[in-house]
Amino acid sequence: MIDPQNSSLSEDWYTHPEIIALVHELFPIDLDLMSCYEANKVVQAKGYYTKEDDGLLYPWEGRVLLNPPWGGSSASAVKVRAIRKLLAAYHCGDVPEAIVVLNANAMTTGWFSPLLKYPICIPSRRIPHYGPGGRGGAPNSGMVIIYLGPQVGRFSSIFAKLGTVMTAITQDMRLMARLAGQTAR
Repeated sequence: MIDPQNSSLSEDWYTHPEIIALVHELFPIDLDLMSCYEANKVVQAKGYYTKEDDGLLYPWEGRVLLNPPWGGSSASAVKVRAIRKLLAAYHCGDVPEAIVVLNANAMTTGWFSPLLKYPICIPSRRIPHYGPGGRGGAPNSGMVIIYLGPQVGRFSSIFAKLGTVMTAITQDMRLMARLAGQTAR
């Protein structure tokens, strides 16, 4: 992790303070996986990786926030690698909880599909951009917020303040269909 005193400011958009406030209601952030010194003034993570650090090269542990770059030529490859790494760290127990903030357009990509089994908040409005010096602007697309962790009910009630929270019901539906088939015999 880079020393906050020596970090350069990122030109990427940061996670909006409104979302960070909800994350803080859910859990304290141990590690912001793709951030910078200025963004961490709001995020208040115990640690963070910057673009210069390339957090994909380091271990991911604790309760994490992942808001990868949304645009640019290399952003898609970064997102794919980041999601794979996050899911691996979550499944082996290194990351007990995570919040992932992504562009809503990502939901139609193949790399997003493993996230569909986790609760997803779809905000009822477009959250403004937030960046260096507090500047921002109107986004041209919406976002989704995904939760990995055991506090599904809590995530749902906290993030319902922002929009609709959907939870995966696929496995429950398969089980119900199987049970219904056994009962009908």
